[in-house]
Amino acid sequence: MSVVSVHLFLFLMDIDPTEQQLTPVERCERAVTAWLANSGDEHLARLIQGVTEKDFTLLNVIKVLGPSLTAEEGDHRSRGVELLSSILEKCPPERLDKHSTHVLLTFYEQKLDDSDTVIPALHGLLTLVSLPTFASSDAVSLFQALVRHVNMKAHVQSTRYLVFRILDTLVAKHRNVLKGMGDEFLRKYVSIVEGEKDPRNLLMAFSIDRVVLIEWEVKSFIEDFFDVTFCYFPITFKPPPNDPYRISTDDLKAALRSCLSASPFFGTLAIPLFMEKLAATTAGVKQDVLETMSICLPVYGPAVARKFGSTIWDAVKIEIFQPIDAETEKTALEATSALVRTLSSADETSPSPLVTTIVSECIEILKEPEKNKAQHAVKVLSALLRTTPAIRSLVVAEAVPHLMKLYLDPAEAAQRSHLVLQLSNLLLTLQEIYAGDNDSLNYTQERILEAHKDQLLGIISSSLKVAETRMAALSGTLHLVQIHGLLTEEELGYLVQHLNELLEPSSDLQDLKDVLLNLLTTISKTNAPLVEQTTLPLLFGNLPDTAPPREAKAERASYQRTLKCLSTLCLQQALFETLVIRLSTKIELVCSGFPRLAEGKDENEVAALRELNAAYVHSLFLALEDALDFKIDSKLDADIPKYIDRLVPRLYALFVEAAILPQSSLALATDVRLLEVAAGVILRVVRCNPSPRQTQFLASLVAAFQTSNFGPLTNGQVPETESTLPIPLRADSPEASRNLVTLLAAPIVGLRKDVELPVDDLPKFLHDVLIWGTVENATPLQSTAAFQIVSTVLNKHLESPYLVDLFAVYLGLIPVIDLQTFVETLLPSFWSTTVTPADSNLIKRKHGIEAWAWTTKALLVRNDKRADGFVENLFELLGDNGVNWDAAKAIGRLAKDEETLSKINYAVTKLFHVQKYAAKVLPAILTGYKSTSDPVRKTAHLAALTTLVKYLPQSMYMHEMTTLMPLFILGLDLPEVEMRANVIEALFTLASESEASQAGALVEHVSTVINALIKNALPAEMTSARLRVAAVKCLGILPQAVSYERLHPYNSNVLRQLGRALDDHNRSVRKMAVDAREVWFTMKA
Repeated sequence: MSVVSVHLFLFLMDIDPTEQQLTPVERCERAVTAWLANSGDEHLARLIQGVTEKDFTLLNVIKVLGPSLTAEEGDHRSRGVELLSSILEKCPPERLDKHSTHVLLTFYEQKLDDSDTVIPALHGLLTLVSLPTFASSDAVSLFQALVRHVNMKAHVQSTRYLVFRILDTLVAKHRNVLKGMGDEFLRKYVSIVEGEKDPRNLLMAFSIDRVVLIEWEVKSFIEDFFDVTFCYFPITFKPPPNDPYRISTDDLKAALRSCLSASPFFGTLAIPLFMEKLAATTAGVKQDVLETMSICLPVYGPAVARKFGSTIWDAVKIEIFQPIDAETEKTALEATSALVRTLSSADETSPSPLVTTIVSECIEILKEPEKNKAQHAVKVLSALLRTTPAIRSLVVAEAVPHLMKLYLDPAEAAQRSHLVLQLSNLLLTLQEIYAGDNDSLNYTQERILEAHKDQLLGIISSSLKVAETRMAALSGTLHLVQIHGLLTEEELGYLVQHLNELLEPSSDLQDLKDVLLNLLTTISKTNAPLVEQTTLPLLFGNLPDTAPPREAKAERASYQRTLKCLSTLCLQQALFETLVIRLSTKIELVCSGFPRLAEGKDENEVAALRELNAAYVHSLFLALEDALDFKIDSKLDADIPKYIDRLVPRLYALFVEAAILPQSSLALATDVRLLEVAAGVILRVVRCNPSPRQTQFLASLVAAFQTSNFGPLTNGQVPETESTLPIPLRADSPEASRNLVTLLAAPIVGLRKDVELPVDDLPKFLHDVLIWGTVENATPLQSTAAFQIVSTVLNKHLESPYLVDLFAVYLGLIPVIDLQTFVETLLPSFWSTTVTPADSNLIKRKHGIEAWAWTTKALLVRNDKRADGFVENLFELLGDNGVNWDAAKAIGRLAKDEETLSKINYAVTKLFHVQKYAAKVLPAILTGYKSTSDPVRKTAHLAALTTLVKYLPQSMYMHEMTTLMPLFILGLDLPEVEMRANVIEALFTLASESEASQAGALVEHVSTVINALIKNALPAEMTSARLRVAAVKCLGILPQAVSYERLHPYNSNVLRQLGRALDDHNRSVRKMAVDAREVWFTMKA
């Protein structure tokens, strides 16, 4: 290679050609000189690289720096030391041995005496002190040099921070050597840290203070340390906005508390200061003092607690009995517990005199249980219960008999509700103390309630029978049964018997049913057989064998309450199994017994009986569905999968047998509402099963619906039915048979993503189902079921190839079939043949739009870009007089959260798909409305908008409010009631949640809005309860968003029209009208 080529290469590599001819030492000199001239990072990097790769040593660098380090000009010296410290910081620790480290330490210590070099010297020392070669023997000299040469008050925060970091490292790594300095270290250390104010430095100082206070003998210097630590208490620091260090007030409080609680010698000095600060009027300071005392008292010890105990209690009890707020009261109670625990630490066998005094004061206050102070006294006793076994025994021995004695005193009968509540609160504390997951402490170790248990059970059980004391008694019972080891089997059964009496239909529980059910559920967790043997027979006995007559409203309400109790209570495996058996049997009995019930009745009577019994069976199914939901939400669903064998076949048998009957009016199970709710039960059971079991179940399910052989699916309960039950998936089958498809759709919706449908040609199967759902005679139930099947399968398996025959595919005889074919070929064909032609059957076109919306939703939730084209197809129909309304509503409903396509059903869903859809379709609606002069298209765009806003959060369209408001007003005149209700609910949200600046669009059109709301608030031909409630609510919220001056002219008319709404036949409308009138009556300027 020529010389020119070499120079060109070096130039391109940014290397000086002459540098390659220099010796390493000469390159070091050149880099040092260059850095001193312009501080370039590249020169520093070359020096660090040279030292790292042993081209030259630090000694070479120091020799070159010699003139700079000793120059008369301060800035030259500073730059020289800065360069050395920078190299030292970046070079590997192994490049320095102990001797080199010591020499550099001596050099840097000398530079601390030079005001020009002190900062770079501290940077170098910070690096040195962290090195493994830094000798412990050098720690003392470094510490003394810092004290001697660095005047902390003369330096800025960043310099002081370097000193604190050096001290922190010294104390952490060379503590023993520094401890050998004795009092000299402590005296000089205090001189360094006193007077510091910067939060960043204080955090470091507090951490060092704590170590020194714990590790050193500080007794003779405790006043000095008190002065340099307690002077910061309480912390009042508030971080500035955009603080780069992100130091919070809580950080400083925690660090300071760690110092204040570091030494017991602080006790006699700290307590008087705490008492002084506790007298402050602000809640924040009081809480800080109380929290700090709770931490410090155990460290200060029992001697300090005894000396100042009465003083502390006198101050703290004011914050308990006369609290500024709930948080201050809570911290005061914690401080009381800390004080009592500290007093008892010296002798845990007997309470101190102060504890006895506190208990006596509380008992005296409890002689008047109705007074407000009694509640606080119970809280103090509860705080004492959380301390030691001896004090727990004292509190229980004094408080529980006292409260029970008052309860039994006839003169105190009026105060029994207060007394039971106070007993309940004490039991709650004991329940928390003896929590079942606390292995170190349980009730059986102490048994402090044994002497009072019988009388306590008597008071609780008698209080359950009285309405005034029932709530407190239920709470007390809940706490009693959760104290593990307290109640025997017989005693628990005694309580459950009294609870069962409250479940009787004649019992007036009012609002306490949920509390009672929670209590029984809690008992069932530890003693399910007891509930199963005593409570469940009572509840099941309340369920009739047939539906009560229409006029028996009380009986209907009774079985509804009973079913709610059962679904809430039966969560444990044994109880749930009983529930499934009993309810499924009851369902079968009601359905099978209905033909006999209908014998001899005329058509109208049969129809009435059918309605009543269908409603009863529907409630039974709902109870099963609710119980499944409760189990799933409570993570108690481990036993649900087995019901795919025990319950699901029975349900299919019930509905298939009903569909076979020639007289469908006598087959109760042909009711579509029962099919829908049963499908929900099947969905939940199948969804909880693992993939292999779902695959196995699916094979028999699909085969049954394709061949009409339901024998395997029902475990033989339905024999061969090919000749009697037409195949459900045929358009010419009877309606009862076709309705069964909803029981095919439900389990398919709940399949996991790795479970495939056992069909030969999946795209063709989905296309056939889609066509089946759009035929003219398809009912809403059938269409929805068909579209759910297509939508959920498309969503879960869109990207999964579906192999019909692996061997045929391998030989190239057939292609790999996947759902891309369905999306890109079959669906467009379906659209062009079923929906687009204006001369096609109108019903089929409407069904086709619904099908299109379902498939679009399947793609939309995946954020599949092809969904945009599908939505555009819907927009093209907005000018079609026949189906534009359906297309408009479909566009709006695509923003709705669809449970079928949700995570719980294993659907593939992406984040923010609704937001992305709204961001595209809302501008498209607005643009389309403005750009067309066709009134049909305008109205359709308006319909799409009014449907869309129902499913969008306000934040998604608030920025367009100025444009949207005129359209909303036009939407209030649309013929469809639901669309008007959607607009009014959007206006209500705008008025109730927006700031005044955002409500400007509403204010601008307030006259038109008020008139439209009045029109929709009153009964009319095209109205609904939802619309009228929304309109009246919106009228009631307007004064919150619009000024008095703007509303005053309409005040009398609004009040007059709201007066008319008071006569509405719907109770909710009347209630809203009362509230709205009050708002307008009291409206003021």
